[in-house]
Amino acid sequence: MHDPIATGRRGAMRAVVVSALAAAVVALAALAFAGPESAEAVAAGAVAMLAGNLAAVIVSLRGGALPARAALARLVLGTAGKWLLVVAAMAVALAVCRLLALPMLAGLLVAEASYLLALGLLKGRLQD
Repeated sequence: MHDPIATGRRGAMRAVVVSALAAAVVALAALAFAGPESAEAVAAGAVAMLAGNLAAVIVSLRGGALPARAALARLVLGTAGKWLLVVAAMAVALAVCRLLALPMLAGLLVAEASYLLALGLLKGRLQD
């Protein structure tokens, strides 16, 4: 039996894993070329985005088939929660941990761009 919700959940989780691998590569490159402070900031930005993407997947795609309004509400709630989590993690990393802002943004962008590429959204289609 074909379950499109489970297929979407598996695809989104695969995209989170691909994003984590891409972020790890960029953090290692930052460690090699820019030093440990930059690598730590890259990793913090990537982890913030990975946590946000994972939270959005869990909230948006949990459960089974739903009516359209409920599915849209979960999608909006998942996306809003994702960005609230990302902004909160970035604020803590900047204010409390005093990490470098530009490498942190680079980690955030790499994590999000690789997530979207893995989902197939940048190519204009979803993969299963």
